Amino acid sequence: MPPKAFGRSPPPPKRTSTQTATPDTSERRLSHSGTIVFIVLLVARQLSLYNFEVPYTTADAASPLVVERTDIFSDDARKKLLDAAFRHPASRKQALSEHFKRTRGFVLQFNDAGAARLRDSGEFGFLAPFFDAMHDSEANAFVLNVLIVPPSPASERAPAVGLHRDNTVGVSSARVFVAHSVSVFYLQVPPGMRGGELNLYAEAPDDQEGGDGYPPDAVVRPTQGATVNFRGDAYHKVNRWRYAGHAADEDDEEVFDEEEDMRVSLVLEQYRLPESAAAHTTEFALIRDDHRSYQAIAQATLFTFNQLGSLFVALCIGFLTLSSLRERGAPASA
Repeated sequence: MPPKAFGRSPPPPKRTSTQTATPDTSERRLSHSGTIVFIVLLVARQLSLYNFEVPYTTADAASPLVVERTDIFSDDARKKLLDAAFRHPASRKQALSEHFKRTRGFVLQFNDAGAARLRDSGEFGFLAPFFDAMHDSEANAFVLNVLIVPPSPASERAPAVGLHRDNTVGVSSARVFVAHSVSVFYLQVPPGMRGGELNLYAEAPDDQEGGDGYPPDAVVRPTQGATVNFRGDAYHKVNRWRYAGHAADEDDEEVFDEEEDMRVSLVLEQYRLPESAAAHTTEFALIRDDHRSYQAIAQATLFTFNQLGSLFVALCIGFLTLSSLRERGAPASA
C-alpha cells in the first residue's frame, strides 16, 4: 500500500491567460478615456468663461437708475471739502485708467476696517463727512476718489471721462466685481459750463468705445452742491465741456488752470462683496497707479485658455463621433 501523504496538497498551478486585449477593447477604453477628458475640459472651460464673461454684481435692476438730491450738505461744508480736495498734494496726478486721462485727482481704496482709518487720518480725514453721509451699511469695500475735470480743448472730441463701469475695488481675481452703488458730490460746477453731463446706461451701449449714437437712459446735468447716487452696474461717461461763448479755436486747457475753472467732484464706489472676496481687499491705501493690471493679465490668460479649450473641445467631439461610428459599424463578435 502506498504511503499516505499528510498535510495540505499543493495548490494546482495557476493558469496563465494568454488572452490579450482586442483592438475593439482598446478602442473602447480609449473612447471612455476621451469622454472623461472631454467632460473635465468642458466643465473647466465653462467655469473659465463664467469668470471671464460674467461680472459679479449685487445692484438691483429694479431699483432707480439714479437719484439726485440737494439737501445733504450745507454750502459751508461744500466749500471746506472743495478747498481741501483741490489743494491736496495727491490731487496733482491721476491714478485711474485711460478713461480718465484728461482728469486729475487721487484714489483711496479701503474696506470696513479701513473706514476707521479714514476718519482718524490727518491726511484724508477731511473726506470722512462725505463718506459717512453716503455710506451703505451693507457695503464692505470702498473706493473714494477726488475727480478734477478741466475744460476740453477745442480739438478734443472724446468724452472728458470715457465710458466705463466702476470695478476698481482691486480684488486679485480675473472675476470682475462691479460696484453696488456709486455716489457723486459736485463740489464745484464752473459758471458758464457747457456740457459735462453724466450719461448713464442701464445696459452696455452698442458702441462700448464711447456710447456715441446710443441714447443714454438717464442724463445728469451737474448742479453745484448736489449729490447723485446711481446703480453700480450702470455704464457711464462724462461729456466733454467748455465755457459758453468761447470761440471754437480757443484752447480752454491752456487758458484755464485755476481752482475756479475746474469741475470738481467726489466719487464713492461701494461694494457688497462675498466674504471670500472681501477677505482679499485692501484695508486702506492711496492708489498711485492703475491697480487693475493683475486683472488684465489674468483675463488674458483665461482668454488664451478659452481659445485653446474651444479647439480641444472640437477635437474631442470629432474623436468621440468617429469612435461611435466605428463601434456601430464593427461586426458583432462570435
